Amino acid sequence: MTPTTFSLPAGDQPVRTRLPLVLIANLGVAVCLLGAVPLIHKGQQGFVQHSTTDRGYVEAAISSGEADFMHNALRTTEIARAMAHDDHVATMAVMQLTVAFLSVLFFFNGLYMFRLHRRSRGAPVAARRQ
Repeated sequence: MTPTTFSLPAGDQPVRTRLPLVLIANLGVAVCLLGAVPLIHKGQQGFVQHSTTDRGYVEAAISSGEADFMHNALRTTEIARAMAHDDHVATMAVMQLTVAFLSVLFFFNGLYMFRLHRRSRGAPVAARRQ
């Protein structure tokens, strides 16, 4: 060590952590995820009306007198369209639950990290007192 070098005794080293930045990032992600849930729900509501079979359209096409294979194809197509939209609505419902769950996980992760941070800051003070 040179005469100009300064160092603190081993017990007096300052504890530097990056928890506030990580905690803010965790809480920011949690808030963003919670904000996404209403947007997903609003998008889901746009597909709900398309997820039911238009029975009047199918019956009108069937009663038009076209060939049997066209009627069967129309019925299959209309039902397949409605089922596809229904699957999309169900997927968006699962997405809402997943995003809400992830938001809760980020929030509790932030709380856990905050507790660890407070505990680690209290430990050197207690060690210095002894």
